[in-house]
Amino acid sequence: MPNLPFRTLIVIFLVFLFSGLKGATPSQEFSEQIDSIQRLLPTSPDSIRILHLKSLARLFFEMQDSVQMQLHLQKLHTLASEMRSDRAMADALHSFSDIYLDLGRFEEALVCAARMLKHAQKSRYPKRISQAYNHMGLAHRYLGNFSTARSHYLDAAKVNEQFGLSFDEGLGYNNIARLSTDLGMYEEAFVYFEKLDQIVAGMEDEFQKRWLRVLSLYGRALVHLLKKEFDEAIYIYQTAIDLIAEFDNPVMEFTRIQSLSRMARCHFELGNREAAEGLLWKVLEEESFPWKNIIIAEAKGCLAEIHLQNGNQTLAEQLGMEAKQLAEEIDFKEVIVSSHEVLTAIYTDQGAYEQALQAQQVAMEYKDLLFNEEKLKAFAGLETKFKIRQKEQTITNLRQKNQIQQLWLWIILTGTAITMVMTFLLWRLSRIRKTKNHEIESQRKIIEKTLWEKEQLLKDKDQLLDEKDLLMSEIHHRVKNNLLILETLLKSQSSKVKDHEAITLMHKNRSRLESIRIIHQQLFQSRQTSKVEVIDFLDTMIHNLRNAFPPQITLEFAKTNDLILIDVQKAVALGLLANEIITNAVKYAFPRQWRGIIRIAISCENDHCILKIRDNGVGFPQNERKNSSSSSGLALIEGLTRQIGGKLSFSSDSTGTRFTIFFTAETRPFKPRPLATPCTTN
Repeated sequence: MPNLPFRTLIVIFLVFLFSGLKGATPSQEFSEQIDSIQRLLPTSPDSIRILHLKSLARLFFEMQDSVQMQLHLQKLHTLASEMRSDRAMADALHSFSDIYLDLGRFEEALVCAARMLKHAQKSRYPKRISQAYNHMGLAHRYLGNFSTARSHYLDAAKVNEQFGLSFDEGLGYNNIARLSTDLGMYEEAFVYFEKLDQIVAGMEDEFQKRWLRVLSLYGRALVHLLKKEFDEAIYIYQTAIDLIAEFDNPVMEFTRIQSLSRMARCHFELGNREAAEGLLWKVLEEESFPWKNIIIAEAKGCLAEIHLQNGNQTLAEQLGMEAKQLAEEIDFKEVIVSSHEVLTAIYTDQGAYEQALQAQQVAMEYKDLLFNEEKLKAFAGLETKFKIRQKEQTITNLRQKNQIQQLWLWIILTGTAITMVMTFLLWRLSRIRKTKNHEIESQRKIIEKTLWEKEQLLKDKDQLLDEKDLLMSEIHHRVKNNLLILETLLKSQSSKVKDHEAITLMHKNRSRLESIRIIHQQLFQSRQTSKVEVIDFLDTMIHNLRNAFPPQITLEFAKTNDLILIDVQKAVALGLLANEIITNAVKYAFPRQWRGIIRIAISCENDHCILKIRDNGVGFPQNERKNSSSSSGLALIEGLTRQIGGKLSFSSDSTGTRFTIFFTAETRPFKPRPLATPCTTN
């Protein structure tokens, strides 16, 4: 859910403030303001001309006239340079930084904010010092440097507290709380919201108090929403909406409308679909407010989910398509994911599997993007916590050093005041002994704390390893799901095809996909990424083939006692090779009602393995035996043998057909296995 910074809300407030009469268009109002300022500009003193040029640059920015905006920014910079005043230059650079932030040019905004800080510090200009730190914090936040952003916000808060800038101090605490919310540090966010409330309690200006109170409520509600505490979030959002109604100020319209939309999401998560739907339609009925597309996309996406649950697929599909289009225009990833999931469910029910698969793939891609963003924020949160802990440790060490220095100073001053007698020497030795004991105790505590911190870091490392395992599990799960989708599509298509050969080909392809899926399932269960255990893989594949064969066919599998490991690519080829030989034997070797036996055996000596597959069928006809290379089945078997780097031996007569494949693999001693495990259909 996009969250707008307070600085941007202030910009909107100023734009609405420039408006004169109701009913006039924004361009007319801006033109009137520009004409009025330009008439005053030539006769104004330099300090006032600085403010006029700042206002003109902002107005042209709002009119999206980049040429005039750049021209007046250049005039502003030139005038400030001519005045040779650090205060004037800080004012000029504040305008540059502010506009660059709105344009999304964060690197340039950061440079201007750093220059503004230097000039503001030289001129001892507290308000601009605070704003410079806040602008640098905003730029670093948008650039993903969360730890640096937090440091700048804290610097701004110190300046505001030192010079009694209570309103700016409240805004600074709100910025820190919102940054902590972004990083998932919810308890720290509540701490700074409490500080914001303390600032509000001591303020006298009612307008500023209500403004900061709305920011506090809005931020707290978002934290409860992210923590899935929906009842608390609904209550706080409603309180914020009631307080906004007292403003009679258009700048708060976005906050009010988004609060309604998020209340609806809370009701939906709690199962109150009627209440959620009512609030969402109320949001859609609003005629005009800032950043309308963001709220509309969010509202329509939620309505699509509601109507899908209510069984109204037509309206759900319409709303889902509209939400998808709006979200794609503004790159609203959460709504893109939810709308595509709604469309996936609808297309699946309609039998449009290709469209459903496309929608599901888009949803998965954006889920991956969101997952990566959340991981980056989680890592940034860990880094921030670690730096906070380091800073606290540094402060503790400095305090300890200061205490030790003060103690030594006290000893020296006392020693100079006391005569050089034995009593003084004994007393001093006693004090030294106590001091050493104190130092040893302090060092012991420091060592214990360091060991505890190392344990915490090891726990964090274990957590990251668990997250890595979770990610690998997700990858295997998706591969498995994709293979199952392909098998399902083949099964669905085979039920519609009448041609016997086409049906047979689809069944063979399903069997081949099953072999590949078994390999990936074994990789997931064994938690390996590159090796497959051949015995378990062949055993599972043969077991699955058994259920698909006629009841008169018997499969026997003789296993070796060793553990045989082979890389994934060779395992896929080996599985397809064994599958091809067995299925060909079932299809061609046994006439109707023939009680056939197919024997599979594998053995290894060192790293040289032999796979034997034989049947007691009728064998190949004489003409095919002479020209075996022309057979597509044998050509496939020979090609797969080459893929595993093996050699093929083939023979066939009236007593049956025999295939022997020689290949290399990694073998290890293993627990004894049964010499033969018959796999029968009976």
